[in-house]
Amino acid sequence: MNSNIRRISIIVMLVLSLTLSSLVLASTGGWQQLTIYARSTVIHALAVSTNNSGAVINITITAIEPGSGYVYVAASPLPTAESGTFLSSSQIAALVATYLANQPFNKYNFTINVEPTTLEIGGPSASGYVTVAMWTLITNNTLNPGVVMTGMILPDGSIGPVGGLPSKIAAAAQEGYKVILIPYGQQIYQTSSGQIINLVNYGRSMGGLT
Repeated sequence: MNSNIRRISIIVMLVLSLTLSSLVLASTGGWQQLTIYARSTVIHALAVSTNNSGAVINITITAIEPGSGYVYVAASPLPTAESGTFLSSSQIAALVATYLANQPFNKYNFTINVEPTTLEIGGPSASGYVTVAMWTLITNNTLNPGVVMTGMILPDGSIGPVGGLPSKIAAAAQEGYKVILIPYGQQIYQTSSGQIINLVNYGRSMGGLT
């Protein structure tokens, strides 16, 4: 019994020795220096919960170079009913941002970290803003902190329509914003109940929001 244990121990030691030898031989070429570029920005995205109340949520976006074209999304809780479109729109945002910056998509990785919130946020309505933020990161530009926006990024780089605009405008006004960008063509907005709202006039009624 003891001799068997000794033989097993010897075999294990031989395996470890061979592994270490392989590692040492593999590393004889020396260390390789790798410079990592990482830059972050925070956007204040407009969102609407499932009970149709508006909110301004913080989303931190980081560009990392070198990368492989991956987009990582972290949120607590994760976007619910439309989580699939949230994730896919984030990937489209990265594709459009790198294209507009005339840079290879696989040059970067991006992380998107949605600040923990009790709101059940879903859908791609922040993806236009995410695209702009990604573009600023990889072109060394800076976002205007006094402007917020909402809109869905489309593969051709245009901004598509989104819902809940009156609630989003109200939330932006409550946070003190004076300028909100909305998708082209949605100035005249029809609610789910059929009410027609001129969003420019609606914003102005809330203290000069435009």
